[in-house]
Amino acid sequence: DFTLDFYLRQTWQDPRLAFGDLYYGYQKEKIESLTVGVDYLEKLWKPDTFFPNEKKSFFHTATTHNSFLRIDPDGTVFTSQRLTVTATCPMKLQLFPMDSQKCKLEIESYGYTTADIALFWGKHRRDQGQVVGFENISLPQFKPVGVYVRLYFEVLLGRNLGFYLMNIIIPSMLIVTISWVSFWLNREASPARVGLGVTTVLTMTTLITTTNNSMPKVSYIKGLDVFLNFCFVMVFASLIEYAVVSYMNKKLAQRRERRRKQAEQRMPVEMPMYSQVASNAETKMSYQNMTIINDNYASPGKSSIKRMDTYLSGPGQNSNMMVSEAMMPECDCRTIPLIQNPRLVTDRTLWPAPFVKPKRASHGYTVATVHYHWCQLKDVHCKAAVKVEPFELTSYRFASLCINQTIATTSSGSYSRLWAQFVLKRESSFYIIQIFLPAMLVVFMSWVSFWINPESAPSRTVIGTFTVLSETHLLMSTNRRLPPVSYIKAVDVYLGFCYLNVILALVEYATVAYSKKKYEDRKKNKNKNIFELTPQLQAPDLLQDARIDECTCEKNVLVFVVAKGPSKCANFCKHSSVDLIARIVFPASFLVFNFIYWTVLLSLSGWNMYEDNMEQRIC
Repeated sequence: DFTLDFYLRQTWQDPRLAFGDLYYGYQKEKIESLTVGVDYLEKLWKPDTFFPNEKKSFFHTATTHNSFLRIDPDGTVFTSQRLTVTATCPMKLQLFPMDSQKCKLEIESYGYTTADIALFWGKHRRDQGQVVGFENISLPQFKPVGVYVRLYFEVLLGRNLGFYLMNIIIPSMLIVTISWVSFWLNREASPARVGLGVTTVLTMTTLITTTNNSMPKVSYIKGLDVFLNFCFVMVFASLIEYAVVSYMNKKLAQRRERRRKQAEQRMPVEMPMYSQVASNAETKMSYQNMTIINDNYASPGKSSIKRMDTYLSGPGQNSNMMVSEAMMPECDCRTIPLIQNPRLVTDRTLWPAPFVKPKRASHGYTVATVHYHWCQLKDVHCKAAVKVEPFELTSYRFASLCINQTIATTSSGSYSRLWAQFVLKRESSFYIIQIFLPAMLVVFMSWVSFWINPESAPSRTVIGTFTVLSETHLLMSTNRRLPPVSYIKAVDVYLGFCYLNVILALVEYATVAYSKKKYEDRKKNKNKNIFELTPQLQAPDLLQDARIDECTCEKNVLVFVVAKGPSKCANFCKHSSVDLIARIVFPASFLVFNFIYWTVLLSLSGWNMYEDNMEQRIC
């Protein structure tokens, strides 16, 4: 349905009311028209006009009944009545929110057929064919009793996209973008990726539910439903993607474990050989030994192979260098709980308009009959007629009052009009405490992840996810209490930047995790190449190699040891430098934004105050 507040003006000619030429006063002035009270309308014949598609309507009666009756000398009657009508309007929402609606208001005579009365627009009957349409009406439980003339007009309404863009479409796009962060996280970080996927799915579900609850229940698919459901499929598919990755990673780990066990079973045994003929005191026996040091857990740096000449100990002693591998302890993947203090936000807050212009006009007497003025004398600059008693409002303070008079010209004539304008200034302390400060604190909370170890994926992901959800809730709850307008408000700019800041903080960790993973992959590939280039020792044959060549007694022994160079981070460790840069860039950008935002806002507020003062002087 839709609601219209309008003036219904009707005119017809009744020969019984013609009074000819009448004169009044000492100067015998001719009466052009006779204006009487609306009470006489009950004693005259009038058309039984009604609205067929009306749901409810009422006449305005403040301060008196907003109607008038005017009679011309030839019997032409002119009436005007102010009323509010709520009529049905079947809407087609397939293209919502890019739709346009046609709402029709029909005007018809209730009892008189076309043989008794004919309704037409304007002053001339010839305009009827252009504005009046006839329809063949067929009802299953009724039969037609006559043909009636009907007037109707359509109101074409084009929906403003700004409100739905800020509160539905852009948050949905950002939630889908957040779900993509899991693609850059390590596949071993199950709590982080699962928590991120489940949270985005629940957020999209809530957004779809709240949007559909505020819309009329229709059986067809709206344009917004297609967009929201596709976003839901995207975030759900990102969660399924991790399930597939986790399953494949598990299978790959099992396959690698089986290969490792099979390789250990087929590994040859290395045994040192020495001569049993000579004694230890007479002969110095030596052999060539190759020792490989596992450097997987060494400090970062460039690997190098150095050749060392040395003499090994005599026979009977173990000369193998043993290097034990450092085993990493099991990772503690418990999620760090986040405790959020509930905010005391009033959900039922009145939002009066900043500038209210109540106007009261005479609906019956023109300026030729009645003239309104504020003071007892006809003083145009009278300002003492209206006195405002001291009053208090929860969200506003009274600034000034402006009174004036004007002439309202309509199709029925020119009328005297008085108007009073109350200027109310909004008190910003409530909104700073309830909206701006929480938004700033949520942004500060998102920066905590820059100081957390990149290895703790659950902690950083939970902080990023909860800060995004907090900003989303703050943005939606604020706009829910404000009137749905299509332009961008100042609070939308601030909350939108805070929302973007926390999302970029989460994207920053995705960049850190991805660069760290790539660095570890390059490190593993480098270690793998070193092991492939090192020659493996052959197991000795106990039957043929029972003796060692005695010519090798005095030879130097070659021992190859994998050594590490100085600890230098090749390619400038990106995963650590990103956090260092973010610790500076994010606070600096937020500080610059706040400085520009509040400077511009205060300057515009001061300019509005200057305009109000100038307008007050004019009043």
